[in-house]
This record gives sequence, C-alpha cells and structure tokens, in this order.
Amino acid sequence: MAEKAMELSNSIFNPGSESHHTSLEEWKRRISDPASSIIYLVPQLGGGSSALPGDDEPPLPPRPVAFLFAHPRSHPEPLKNGFTQSVHIWFAGVSKEYRGRRCLDTVVDALVELEKKRRGSDQSSMSTLTVCTTPSRFPSMWNWLRARPQWVAEKEWDGGKVMLSWTEQYIVQ
Repeated sequence: MAEKAMELSNSIFNPGSESHHTSLEEWKRRISDPASSIIYLVPQLGGGSSALPGDDEPPLPPRPVAFLFAHPRSHPEPLKNGFTQSVHIWFAGVSKEYRGRRCLDTVVDALVELEKKRRGSDQSSMSTLTVCTTPSRFPSMWNWLRARPQWVAEKEWDGGKVMLSWTEQYIVQ
C-alpha cells in the first residue's frame, strides 16, 4: 500500500529530487507504527468487468486518485487545546483531474472515523489531527484548510510553513 500511495504522491508533486517524501524506506518506517494509516481513494468502477471475454486475467484495480498518510506525532510544546499528541497528516494529495470533487474531504473524513473507532470509549487519546503546509507552495491546500473552520493555525516557521490542528471538539462527538 505504501508503494501505491508513494507513486501517486510522486505523480502529484513531481518532486524531481530525492527527499524523505520520496524514500520508500521512510514511508515504510512511518507506516510500521500500528497507529499509522494510509488512506487512499479509487474511482468507482462503472459496473461490469474491463476484462475481455476469454481473458484469463482479472481486470486491473483502479489506480488511487487521492491519498492521505497519517502517523502519531508528539509535540514538544502543547497545542492550543493543551494536547501534546496528535495524529499528524504527514502527506496528502489529489490527482489533478480529481481536484474539486471533495476527494480530500473524503479521505480526511475516513481518517476521523478510523480514529474514532481506534479510540473506542477512550475519547482522550489521539483526538487531535495536525497537518503542515506551506501556503506559498501549496495555495490550494492552504485555501482548502482555511475554508474549514475546524482547522486552527497552531504555529508558523521561517520559510512560511504552517501547522494547523483539527481541534478535539470537532472530532469527539
């Protein structure tokens, strides 16, 4: 699963050079934590098979069009809600042809539901999501985050990188 998500990530972001975002070893290291998740979205097949009659090969599954990679993160300074632990969205993206179709909303909603199931009755653990972005490099992502009131700006670093959190009141219901 990490390989498919990383391929999609590389096709979206076209990194052009080696970094921790393009290292399969780094993806595998981060996904090795049992609380990590890769959620991806594939288009629905329109019914019927794409295999030709008499073809022994099953149809290829659709390629992912959106993904999200989240893992546990500790924060040295408490977030605005007082928490020092979060589920951090390390990487997320949507194929250009699928943008504007609520794909990112869908994978984030799936992560929220997954975290609710993981917590069960323990509503105090992992009840905050965090994400970082650089508005000047990713204006669409920044606009998407700012259009959703649940995302609160937490911190800004030199270079314009911003961390936001999805506060507990929106996750715990």
